[in-house]
Amino acid sequence: MKRYTLKQLREKNNLTQKEVSEKLGMNKNYISMIENGSRNPSDKMKNELAKIYKCSIIDIFLSIETTKCLIKRGEKNANDTITRKS
Repeated sequence: MKRYTLKQLREKNNLTQKEVSEKLGMNKNYISMIENGSRNPSDKMKNELAKIYKCSIIDIFLSIETTKCLIKRGEKNANDTITRKS
């Protein structure tokens, strides 16, 4: 099963950080911090992101965990994907 980062989910929907931040009423910098794993979005924001990215809330949780995993592994680009056997 392919897992995506939040950045990849955003890009799959052809959205910029600015567009997402405007939809959420948040600062663009906060969206960047969520994408790079330095901030954890609230459950309400996770639900909103799922609506914006047209995916399930589970996909949002998995994308956050994917980013954390990549950072922990020391990946230079935490927005790469990892592939996991289902």
